[in-house]
Amino acid sequence: PPTFIKRPQSFVVPSVQTVRFECEAQGNPPPKILWLKNGETIHTNGRIKIKNFELVILQTVTNDSGLYQCTAENTVGRVSADARLKINMSRDQPDPPTGLIARTLSSTSMELSWNASTSRNGLSIQAYTVHYALTSGGDELQKVALTPSFIVDMLKPYTNYSFYVRAYNGRSASDQSETIVWTTGEDSPLAAPSVALTSSGSTTLHIYWDQLSSDLARGVIVMYKIQWRRRNFPSHYIQEVSGDLHEYSITGLQPGSKYEVRVMGATKFGYPNLSDEMWPWVQHTMPNQGTVKGIPSSPVLDLTVVNATTVKVQWKMPESNEFVVTGFKLAHRRHNLKLWGPLIIPNNSTNYYILTDLMPRTWYEVHLIAYNENGDGRESVRPVQTYPEDNPEITYVLVESPSRLEAVPTNSTSILLSWKEPVTHKNISYFTVRYNPVRDGHVNASSVTYINSTDKDVLVAGLSPYTLYEFSVCSHNTDDIEGPYSSKVECKTKEDDITRRLLKQKTQTILLLYAVPSEPTDVNWTLLDTQSIRLTWKPPKFPNGIIISYLVTYDSHKDKACQVHKGITQEANGSEFASVLKGLTSNTKYYLCLRAKTRAGIGSATELVTLNIQTSSVRNHSSVQSSTSEEQHDPQLGIVLGFSIGITCVIICVFVIIFRNRCHVVDPLTHHYLQHGNKRTGCNSHVGTEGTREMESFMPMLTQINTNAPHLDTKGGYPMMCCNDKQNGYSHSVLYDKRTPKGRSKKNQQTMNITENPQLFYSFIESMRFRHVDHLQCSKVLCMC
Repeated sequence: PPTFIKRPQSFVVPSVQTVRFECEAQGNPPPKILWLKNGETIHTNGRIKIKNFELVILQTVTNDSGLYQCTAENTVGRVSADARLKINMSRDQPDPPTGLIARTLSSTSMELSWNASTSRNGLSIQAYTVHYALTSGGDELQKVALTPSFIVDMLKPYTNYSFYVRAYNGRSASDQSETIVWTTGEDSPLAAPSVALTSSGSTTLHIYWDQLSSDLARGVIVMYKIQWRRRNFPSHYIQEVSGDLHEYSITGLQPGSKYEVRVMGATKFGYPNLSDEMWPWVQHTMPNQGTVKGIPSSPVLDLTVVNATTVKVQWKMPESNEFVVTGFKLAHRRHNLKLWGPLIIPNNSTNYYILTDLMPRTWYEVHLIAYNENGDGRESVRPVQTYPEDNPEITYVLVESPSRLEAVPTNSTSILLSWKEPVTHKNISYFTVRYNPVRDGHVNASSVTYINSTDKDVLVAGLSPYTLYEFSVCSHNTDDIEGPYSSKVECKTKEDDITRRLLKQKTQTILLLYAVPSEPTDVNWTLLDTQSIRLTWKPPKFPNGIIISYLVTYDSHKDKACQVHKGITQEANGSEFASVLKGLTSNTKYYLCLRAKTRAGIGSATELVTLNIQTSSVRNHSSVQSSTSEEQHDPQLGIVLGFSIGITCVIICVFVIIFRNRCHVVDPLTHHYLQHGNKRTGCNSHVGTEGTREMESFMPMLTQINTNAPHLDTKGGYPMMCCNDKQNGYSHSVLYDKRTPKGRSKKNQQTMNITENPQLFYSFIESMRFRHVDHLQCSKVLCMC
């Protein structure tokens, strides 16, 4: 059975301390350790952690008091050990803050506000600490606030956080406020979902994709964009589907051809801007129809709209079919949605089927396959639109859209677009081509252009070099009735002709100015620490070629910041949109600009970005900076100067007291203990190395004390703690219990109580001079009374 190597010890400590219960057991098989508080299982969070054989409680509060139990259990047996924790309340402890509320500001920041706390004994509230952690678990972080509101930033988008606040006066810290859970705002996804492909028949490809994790989705996925193309073809088809779908079927593909597919999700903030490395194509080869012998041909499909909710589907096999047909597989779907079916219909039983319960004035797609014992034949697909339900007596004419659009760039300013006319093409008089540029996944409605054509192809000219365009085509019949637009196809123009010609000839000319990229957009930076920042941006609006790299130039001198050969230059890969600048000097203002680089050369620079690296705050910044933060330091300067004078006086007084008492102060960060003459420690104190200690609270409170006491019996009260020689630098003669000499009453014996440090308030004031430090260490004094 399990046996204990280390048992947890009891503690009596003030609030805002770190307490460690150690418990280690051995056995065969090795036992599992379980921690309980007052008989209930302890759930770890940002403040309470279990590390190896320790239960660590940070920033202790009154509610942490209780009986803690360590249980070691294996298949042979179970043993338990208890320890008690008591949190001493100070008479000067302020009330906890109330009315804590949160307000989302962005995907990475939110504003907290609360009611100001009240303090006792004439003490005023000096500051607050804001504590927050991931609700799902993780380390707890802290920030210092001087007013009853605070903006917390550098959070994860669309993530639940838990928040609470504590108040501090000159002598004590309050208990924590109520804990609230709040979710940050949404953002565009960080990645694309993984894709799997399977084919059914020689012309239909089924696409399946995974749901993005919450960390990658960063919001609710409202739409997916599916792209597919023949392998290495210059243009690709695009289809947007609902965000609740995770599969889609592409029809009308060419047997035996190789296709490439990829999928991207979007939140309400749009699609992410991903490079080809982060958004790779997934390849699939369609089966060759000629490899399977004896399968039937594709049936001839005819659709008739009966009313607003009903469509009649009729079919027949072509005369060229030479093989036996066992039956048909019928399926249908709304535009951009999942296929419903297939419905198996035996041959010779019927040659039609009625689709009912459809939605009025909605486009549907009907799929039909003939099959036999050798396999499925080629699929027939036809679109159809139901009638509106408000005017059932009006005769509607169905005008189908073209299919199989293909776009090929001819040069840097023109693209050749071609398509296949619809099956019912006899009454088609002309076509309308609709196109527009696509930048950062967004389409500007004002940039849409229309071209009419009587042919089945058109050369679209006057385009911008190396720019992605989106095309779709609709049909018009002889009565000038317009049908729906086809599926979209995207194609990018080539690099600038002048660039390629000049690069080939290796000549330098002013014409290169027309080929270099424009400046990058949306430049933002985030302070990582006092010596480094993370810079992010988006690609240029007009790349005019393949972006090879980005050049980040910065300097503390404004006139050198945008000069590549004078300022400090750092180069980033052309497929990346972020870079980390290291080795900066804190409390220094830097100036920065960013350029994109193609084979033609270095493009235009962004506007000058000001980096004001302050050690007192960590914030997200954009390229447009505000000067309000600088102005806010002026009134604080006077406060700091006043505090500094007071601190100087206090330090002098402390040294006088120490000298008069011939005191030697123990460094709480070392392992040195003051000992009795018999070499035993005067008091049991738990101290750790600087590397292993947890950060204490922002407010300098009493240092943790390991009483190393035995199990507490509540019937007999708490054991008395005594020091017998030097403790914390003060020398006292303490007589206790049996060692009380004759003639001296036990009433006069000295016992040790935990009191606040007289330097407490002034240490707090000193800490306010360095507001960037969220947690300050402080020592305590154990006084004899």
